[in-house]
Amino acid sequence: MRGVLLWLSGSMRSWWSSGESESYHMKLLAKTDPGHGWLQVPINLLEKLNVTDKISGYSYKRGSYAYLEEDCDWTIFSRAMEANGLTYSVECEHSDQDSSIRQYQPFK
Repeated sequence: MRGVLLWLSGSMRSWWSSGESESYHMKLLAKTDPGHGWLQVPINLLEKLNVTDKISGYSYKRGSYAYLEEDCDWTIFSRAMEANGLTYSVECEHSDQDSSIRQYQPFK
């Protein structure tokens, strides 16, 4: 994967994977409500990591983002990131009400 453009943290950023021991760090957003949590990830990143077929119907999508459920799909994403030498940090937004994510289209 060379020179893949991704939409991350509100700005375009170039992601280079040359197979060398380079490291890349991304900032992602997690959203939680009283019952569940999701990691907001650009769908094109999931495609480049070749994990879209592994994401369950318990995750959601809206626009160019997937909202990966916290129990399994987030772990699938994390393992794929690690396998590709990529790291990320998470900023959390919590709501005391049910999240609007629950109304988004299921990922599958």
